[in-house]
Amino acid sequence: MAAALAGVQAGVSPLQVERGFLDRVREELPRDPLLKDHFKYFAEGVLPREAKKAKQILLEESAFEERGGLLYRYEGRETERKEQLVVPEACRKTVMVMNHDHQLGGHPGANRLTEKTLLHFWWPGLRADMREWVASCRECKERLKPKAKRAPQTMPVPPRPWHTLGIDVSGPFPTSRRGNRFVLVVTDHFGKDVETFARPELPAHVVAQILVDEIFCRHGPFEVLLSDRGTNFLAEIVSEVLKILRVRRKVTAGYHPQCAGLTERYNQTWEQGVGKQLRAENELDWDLYL
Repeated sequence: MAAALAGVQAGVSPLQVERGFLDRVREELPRDPLLKDHFKYFAEGVLPREAKKAKQILLEESAFEERGGLLYRYEGRETERKEQLVVPEACRKTVMVMNHDHQLGGHPGANRLTEKTLLHFWWPGLRADMREWVASCRECKERLKPKAKRAPQTMPVPPRPWHTLGIDVSGPFPTSRRGNRFVLVVTDHFGKDVETFARPELPAHVVAQILVDEIFCRHGPFEVLLSDRGTNFLAEIVSEVLKILRVRRKVTAGYHPQCAGLTERYNQTWEQGVGKQLRAENELDWDLYL
């Protein structure tokens, strides 16, 4: 949970944040309107007088546990049980900020935000709260683009991981503290894995070096490389490297780029996330969150 809470308060360590957050949860649970009856039963064995509430708590008895002044909910089968901290209303904003607004959150959509939050936390009405939080996010509204019609897939499914790769460049971004302005995005079209490499510039020789040192040497031989018609991709040094590695290059036509769409879609998603963070105080550290 420390990782999930990391950085909510600037300049405070994840452990300090976690302790402060858990202390507040302990304080608020006994007086939360929707959770106090659950907490009292699992902490003290006392059921509410209202029969309907008491019956509901007893039906859910196997799904909850009080431990150390905190209430936990368990979801899933015995071998794959997921432990979720039950969060009172007064503490929920902290959870939503860290999983959505914080630089490590990346402003995910409502469904992704819900899935991410349920890995560690739970409260009644969580899904509706996530939808409302995302809908009210100013940064998300500003960067929301209308969905383009999906083009038909023109590339066959690769036979194995790291067989067919797509490359593209994102940027320029504001110069980071490490001097980086551009990002080379390399996408595996089989497993949809993505690797990103921030650099001050991305001329052809840097692209070639990344393909050899970071991709070929780490993932093994690849056979197909998809790119647009950028000069840094079509340069002679890149062509020679691909020839030595026996890699077939496929270049997207200017009017028909959808065969490289996987990489471009990742770029759009990632750039939107970065764009939302460029307004933050740590805008010069965007390359740490690749």
